[in-house]
Amino acid sequence: MKTIISDSFGMKQVADGSGLQIDSSLSSSPSLSVQALSSATTLTAGGVFTVSGAAAVTTTMPLASSVPGSTFVFRSLSPHAHALTGSQETAGTLAFCGVPGLTGANGSGSKLALSAVIGSSVVLVSDGKSFVLTGMSGSVTLSGV
Repeated sequence: MKTIISDSFGMKQVADGSGLQIDSSLSSSPSLSVQALSSATTLTAGGVFTVSGAAAVTTTMPLASSVPGSTFVFRSLSPHAHALTGSQETAGTLAFCGVPGLTGANGSGSKLALSAVIGSSVVLVSDGKSFVLTGMSGSVTLSGV
């Protein structure tokens, strides 16, 4: 029995042959467009974002519970400490959590600031309760309670 996975018909099994065959074209691979943020913005969904402005830009994250599994990628294009806030969450909720050693109570906070360096970036994933820091370039600061 052979299993074939195809862009055109999904998965099917055929009697002649054995093993697994994957038929996929590269043009069908998903890609994300990059959205530019240059002023205070409230997000409603995950995506890839560049942040720049004449001063630091603050972006408000959606409720983590409304976007479980969503990935958010932010990259700074200007030398400012751009910030992400979880201000839509219940007051006192530590919307961001990360790795031990980060500034903030146990690596958690209600506000995340990128370093004031062009190219600093952060990758976050919503686990349905918080935004978990999964990667970064440069440094970030977590603050707030």
